[in-house]
Amino acid sequence: MGRTGSRLRTDQVGAILDAVSGNAIQVAGWRLERALSRLERRIARRLAGVEAKAEDHERLVAELRATRTRAQELEVAGAAAAAALDRAINQINEVLAEQGAKV
Repeated sequence: MGRTGSRLRTDQVGAILDAVSGNAIQVAGWRLERALSRLERRIARRLAGVEAKAEDHERLVAELRATRTRAQELEVAGAAAAAALDRAINQINEVLAEQGAKV
């Protein structure tokens, strides 16, 4: 009886293995949940970075378009100013030429 009393019965071994494997499964599940949580946070941070970059890109494109439009407007205004100066210079030269002829 001494040998039989010190030995675990098959059902006891099964119960211990179930408890240990159940605990291992719980630990594995907990580790998996933690890993998934970390992965979700990393993905969220990266998405936020991508969204911020997309917003920056859109803002920069809008600023570039506005700057190009303003540059075109200034170019047209500069050409108009140059034409007006040419007319004024020509008128002044005509007046000076008339006065030079009278003197």
